[in-house]
Amino acid sequence: MKEKLTTSRQAVEWTRDLWRWMALNPTMRKIDWPGWQTRGSCISDCACCEYVWQRKAGNPHARHACDGCPLIDRWSQIAKPDSEYACVDYPDSPYSKWRAAEGDLEERTRWANKIADLAEEELKYYANI
Repeated sequence: MKEKLTTSRQAVEWTRDLWRWMALNPTMRKIDWPGWQTRGSCISDCACCEYVWQRKAGNPHARHACDGCPLIDRWSQIAKPDSEYACVDYPDSPYSKWRAAEGDLEERTRWANKIADLAEEELKYYANI
């Protein structure tokens, strides 16, 4: 039985795990992460996107995709706060840098670790509440 994504903390843990794996496997794609075998697939191969989608399903008042993202405060420290998709739209976000570094394994490792670090920072917040 596959583990279900039910909490924001869980989404952040999965995100950290995915991106630590991506840092160790810079030639791979997010969809290749072995964690999907036990945890199931997620929208955009992103546990945080999946968490938001599950919470907003059928809600016509949802402003945009990143509202409610467990990492939005971390992304907003880097990306434009008015960006609809803070991790994807802003060219200086670690995710955009990771995507742009295709073929440069050292850079892909660096940016994958940065994303995992953002998740790790958020998990420290959870530990203190």
